[in-house]
Amino acid sequence: MEGMRLVPLLFAAACAPEPAVTDLPDPPAPLERPAEYSFGSSTRAEDADAEREANALVARTVPQLKAKPRVRYWTAPQGFDPAGLQDRYDAQAKSGGWTRVERFGEQLGPGRGGFAYTARDRGFALIWLTRTEQPTGRVPVTVIRYGA
Repeated sequence: MEGMRLVPLLFAAACAPEPAVTDLPDPPAPLERPAEYSFGSSTRAEDADAEREANALVARTVPQLKAKPRVRYWTAPQGFDPAGLQDRYDAQAKSGGWTRVERFGEQLGPGRGGFAYTARDRGFALIWLTRTEQPTGRVPVTVIRYGA
């Protein structure tokens, strides 16, 4: 008789919904979202190449992503601390049900940096150019969201 009580409990535990995935926020200050893309055509071309590579990496990592990526352009001061920004996102991602894509920034290629996270059918990537000297004192940063 005791074994019969265990079956409904195991079935209920197996049917429990997965924990909700919380959205990762937009970047904090000192990153800013400009009204328009304010870099020249050469930098824009480098930025577009980095964006394409990031999309390809995320697609290989999370092939179930079907939605078109949503892209927003930001800027950061030259010399900003990407490691500090990644540490902040790591903490938020872990508590929100996301998993970091290992070695993402290394796979973007020279002159680029970034990090990415996935959660079931969703993805988030933040990428930047590392070798761009801009007269504005800012570098382009791209935030890409995939899925829901």
